[in-house]
Amino acid sequence: MTRAKLLIVIAFLVLFLVVDHSSSEIVDYLVAVVNGEPITMSMLEDAMNAFWIDPENLPKTTKDALEQLIDRKLELQEANKRGIFVTEDELSSELNRISSKFLSKESLYATLKQRGMTSDDLQERLTEEIMIRKMVERKFGQFIRDSDLEGEATDFFEQNKTKFVIPESVQIDQAFFKIDPSSEESTKETVKVKAEEALNEIRKGENFSKYTGGGRSGYVNIDQLLPTELAEAISGMRIGEIKGLIEAPTGYYIIRLNDRRASRQATFNEVKDQIETQLRQQKIKADLEAELRKQREAVEIKINYPIK
Repeated sequence: MTRAKLLIVIAFLVLFLVVDHSSSEIVDYLVAVVNGEPITMSMLEDAMNAFWIDPENLPKTTKDALEQLIDRKLELQEANKRGIFVTEDELSSELNRISSKFLSKESLYATLKQRGMTSDDLQERLTEEIMIRKMVERKFGQFIRDSDLEGEATDFFEQNKTKFVIPESVQIDQAFFKIDPSSEESTKETVKVKAEEALNEIRKGENFSKYTGGGRSGYVNIDQLLPTELAEAISGMRIGEIKGLIEAPTGYYIIRLNDRRASRQATFNEVKDQIETQLRQQKIKADLEAELRKQREAVEIKINYPIK
């Protein structure tokens, strides 16, 4: 038996027969094996709900998710072959980018908990994303010259101006009161009472920073605000208005709208770098997809579960 086949057998034994002994139910199972590395159904579910990925790149179906995970395995295997690693600064920068989509770290942690993830899980996912990006850039990107993209960028902007609208953005103060059903001191009822008391104090002039998770945000695009209940509340607010309690699945928010910047058409200079990056990525993506097709034909991929 070859080493690759032995790894597949081990993967089946370890993952396909993962059982909750108290109920004798399978809690996870093997979907595919790529060069001896397993893909499980829980991995597919994570891929379908990966909030750290740009929404347009999320898979639309479970089948799409499986295809992405197979390619991801191949890309990570290539990155490991090349000895690519991630520095602490690179990971920290990526974590900051993800955190900026939330009003506070507490909101981010609440989202992680809701998805059954920990901060370590998120760091592991982001580390893999960075490794793949570095591998792809090193393998394909170095052959694309910026000078080749300038004319293409101008033409692309003129033909797609409606795609380059800077969305409405807001600056707010916010305080968050987290619900934790496992704690008698943080049930929905007790947290709501605390939040109502805080709301009364804030309306009398108390600073938001007094409260856990409280503080002032930078300008945030309103369509990127999480949770979505905040964007809905802000849409009808006036500058200087305080609003609460805003109920979300994980707790209660109090917010004050400090400023609002209306959406507008971007100029070419404002989006030139963005367009050139996009064109560069399209060229790299085409080269990468061709390479992945070759790899799929050359490596051992076993799909064990019908995915639609």
